Amino acid sequence: MRPIDLKVRTRLPGAAERRRLRREIARQFATRVVEAYHPTCIILYGSVAQDKDTLDSDVDLIIIGGHLPDKPFERVRQLIGLNNTIVPIEPLSYTEAEFEQMLAERHVTALEALEFGVPLYGKEYFQRLQDQLGQLKAQGLHRTPNTWTMAKEQPG
Repeated sequence: MRPIDLKVRTRLPGAAERRRLRREIARQFATRVVEAYHPTCIILYGSVAQDKDTLDSDVDLIIIGGHLPDKPFERVRQLIGLNNTIVPIEPLSYTEAEFEQMLAERHVTALEALEFGVPLYGKEYFQRLQDQLGQLKAQGLHRTPNTWTMAKEQPG
């Protein structure tokens, strides 16, 4: 009796196809979030937004505003429950006031999302936030290879 060959050979999608699929999954997830929670804005950020994702990258999203619970952990729990795919989605959720405070305090997550992110919903609000980031840059905020920093004033 010959042994059965159980090797299954499948072709993994290339990088371009992976990116296209992840972005499409992000858009579909955003649609479910909008229908369920009516947010102000949804931002795709991280490696998928920057076309730097790898085979095991997750999809990073920021959801701002909407009818989500007050407790951050509960927000994330409910949002993760909307993911009906095998692609890992990492949603972060903030009220408008929380996110705007993060921007004012130059929190790296807010800065990176506004500098490199892609608005999937709420483009007008996203643009207002980007304008605020532009004002911070005009005051000396800039990105180094590893983080963000404010330029030091030169002694007069």
